[in-house]
Amino acid sequence: MAAYYNENEPYCVEWLRNLIREGLITDGEVDDRNIQDVAPADLRGFDRCHFFAGIAGWDYALNLAGWASGSVWTGSCPCQPFSAAGKRVGAADDRHLWPIWFNLIRECKPDTVFGEQVGAAIAFGWLDAVSTDLEREGYATGTAILGAHSVGAPHIRQRLWFVADTDSSGFVKRRGGAQWRRKTPPLNVVVKDSPQVTGSLNPTWVGWLMGFPAEWDGCAPSEMPSSRKSQQNS
Repeated sequence: MAAYYNENEPYCVEWLRNLIREGLITDGEVDDRNIQDVAPADLRGFDRCHFFAGIAGWDYALNLAGWASGSVWTGSCPCQPFSAAGKRVGAADDRHLWPIWFNLIRECKPDTVFGEQVGAAIAFGWLDAVSTDLEREGYATGTAILGAHSVGAPHIRQRLWFVADTDSSGFVKRRGGAQWRRKTPPLNVVVKDSPQVTGSLNPTWVGWLMGFPAEWDGCAPSEMPSSRKSQQNS
């Protein structure tokens, strides 16, 4: 199995490469170009393609689920056009990159697509557009609003999750994957022992917030980059 990771934040790019080197995520290629520069031909030969890859949360989730069959793509499009982290101008924001990602989906036709966005995007018509685009290409889609608290975390972090599949029986065939649920300590213990928030990205805080195992911290780059490329990730 070969994986493709598209991420243009230098710090995350280095982190991804460290995770691959340590064997913590699926072996593959990290492409640090903006997604707008990626062509369908660049994705040939990859079983898994992760866009806006961050530090490989989607690949980690697929491995936990025992996902093995068919081509699968994942992506967490930038949230700034719809969230308090940006100006909330919706499709008028240059970081509204669903159309770019969808063009790759339409050209390459992966078996299954998983995605995530802030729940506030629904009010901007983002979910309607995503569902319409995918269903027009023959995908069956499903969505849910789930927060981090849904799996026992001490913070809400509501997110819109969607899946698109080309075969309505596909999920039945894939249910043989391992069952997994993270053991979460009591709320007072989690809060008491949570890492301190600082002015810069704290790998330990990221791991605690997102539910990554401790091994992720050890792969974090030692220094933050002094400059950043144009953002494409949320």
